[in-house]
Amino acid sequence: MTVPKNDDNKLPTPGLDARNALVAAAMSVGAGTAAGGSPMVAVAAGGATLATNFVIGLQQRWAAQRVGSAAWAYEQAAEIVGGLDVLNDRASSTDERLELTAKVLEASAQTSMPNKIRALAQVLADGVTDGGDVNEATVLALALKDLEGSHVEVLRVMATTRPIEAGPPGERRRSSEDWQLGEIRDLSGVRVFEAILAVLVRHGLVTDFHDRSTWATIEAARWNLTPVGHRCLGLLGLEEPTAVTAD
Repeated sequence: MTVPKNDDNKLPTPGLDARNALVAAAMSVGAGTAAGGSPMVAVAAGGATLATNFVIGLQQRWAAQRVGSAAWAYEQAAEIVGGLDVLNDRASSTDERLELTAKVLEASAQTSMPNKIRALAQVLADGVTDGGDVNEATVLALALKDLEGSHVEVLRVMATTRPIEAGPPGERRRSSEDWQLGEIRDLSGVRVFEAILAVLVRHGLVTDFHDRSTWATIEAARWNLTPVGHRCLGLLGLEEPTAVTAD
């Protein structure tokens, strides 16, 4: 099964039922107006049916896409472990593996990002393989589930660009992996930056060193990408860090 290829920022095209609803609503408005009624009254009378059928059409397509994404993730994981029969046996062999499988399928169903689906498939395969760490895989699956394009962009910037190392006179020279919030915010260009950062911190993908007493100390803190953050970037197939300097 292949995953429906939809643009993340584009609503699905209405299906046949929705198109028929549009035609029916137009005919209803026309008939009501021809009979001497107000166009607004006619629109109100036909609008409920139009909206309901249109939403039903969208829901059907959305549901099909969710099933397709989850199925593709499962098939990808099956290819890694050696076939569907192998994956079926391993995924249901313990309660922990079954829970991991459920989390991976849920996360896959909620995204249309191919690299995220492949990453989740790899996590599932690793977690159900003999000798694999199912608990680690579950943590990674939960982190990947919450990563959208903006989160990934912040991680990518921190991994592939180096912050300016020189500091004010008298201050110690920062490590080549130490970031300040303003630098990350400016280079990534993402909006609602604080909300993005909160998700990354919650999953342990970035870490910081400050006393958390005021926002000023948070702004001046040193922020780093953690090993888990690097791991997620690797699973997503992004490039390794380079020596590029941000200035």
